Amino acid sequence: MPASHYATDQEPCIPVLFLNGHQEYLGWRDVLLHAHLIKDLALPLPPAASAALRLLVAMAARVSGLDAQADGRMTARQWAQRRRDLLKNPQGFDSGAVHDYFDRYIWDLFHPERPFLQDPRLATQCTKRAGVNKLVFGRPEGNNLAWLSPHTDTDPQP
Repeated sequence: MPASHYATDQEPCIPVLFLNGHQEYLGWRDVLLHAHLIKDLALPLPPAASAALRLLVAMAARVSGLDAQADGRMTARQWAQRRRDLLKNPQGFDSGAVHDYFDRYIWDLFHPERPFLQDPRLATQCTKRAGVNKLVFGRPEGNNLAWLSPHTDTDPQP
């Protein structure tokens, strides 16, 4: 059986709402490439939207060079000017910088050594596994009764 592979930078996994009202799923890379055309993320759960926005802020800072102020390469005044220049650009982020950034790092959820946003040691250190429903308030988990929603651990929903 081949190893699982899911590159989050390329696979459509982030629901976005475009300025024209069209909704589509995009990978992280495409979200930054089309950021100037996107109105909002279309994530239904506020914690998921918050987590995605935090990641996108960090990615945008790295791609745009706005993270350079943290290591002293840019003064606060230079940072503010760079930010204003970027916001005035109708073309969005530099596509070369976006591709360079995403090509440099691993974005695969199932990478054997460095899975994206996961600690591979958990597979060996955690003896008892739990379903995704444990993370979402209001969903039944384990053998609990489904009072508030029809979700079960045997049929996980995002």
